[in-house]
Amino acid sequence: MSLQKVHAQVTASDIAISIPFDTPVSEGQIICAEKTGFKPCSNPYDSGIYGVLTSTPAASLSNDVATQNPFVVFRGKALVAVTTANGPIKVGDFITSSKTPGVGQLGNHNGYMLGIAQEAYDSSDTKAVKIIPVSLAIHSITTISDARENLLLTISQALSSPTLTPLASLRYVLAFLIALVAFTLGFVYFGRTSKAGVEAIGRNPLAGQLIEFTVVIHIVMTVVIVLIGLVIAYIILVL
Repeated sequence: MSLQKVHAQVTASDIAISIPFDTPVSEGQIICAEKTGFKPCSNPYDSGIYGVLTSTPAASLSNDVATQNPFVVFRGKALVAVTTANGPIKVGDFITSSKTPGVGQLGNHNGYMLGIAQEAYDSSDTKAVKIIPVSLAIHSITTISDARENLLLTISQALSSPTLTPLASLRYVLAFLIALVAFTLGFVYFGRTSKAGVEAIGRNPLAGQLIEFTVVIHIVMTVVIVLIGLVIAYIILVL
């Protein structure tokens, strides 16, 4: 192994390491660690985010026999390719991966983030790519919430993660089981009360309105059961 200084225009402030790639890669791409190797990230909020490809880091660590491999940096600051596919980027916004291989976007959901934008970027062309400086801090965020976020998205991200710790995995499993149990209990309860209500109306048509009101109450209780389960599951995820 050797530590090499880079004298060209620096595009990353920390020590980079050389990594072999099976596919062509370019400056500023967000790289993910997968079971099959390192590749440009192609999923939003990818839990396998590893770092950013850079051609001229401040310094690099590589095998003497693999000096031609591209360099990837995962700390400090780096230039990152981004788009406005998820909205305009402001200074201080989280940057995460996107559906476009290797290209970042605004991070406004709970999930894995690459780091924090050090430069704003706004474009009406959501496919246009610009290189901006990003302060790298790869970690999972669980404190962002907006109207489009949902529990199923969070669980899906967790199931696709190859790097979850046992404790994090347990949290996701418990949240999923609680949500599943809540839905199951809710629908079982609703099915039984609906069946009982129909039978009661058949036996006593004169009490139809009272029975229908009772069924409505049971429907409301079913919704409450499901919501309580979802709230508990969400609390488990964000704690």
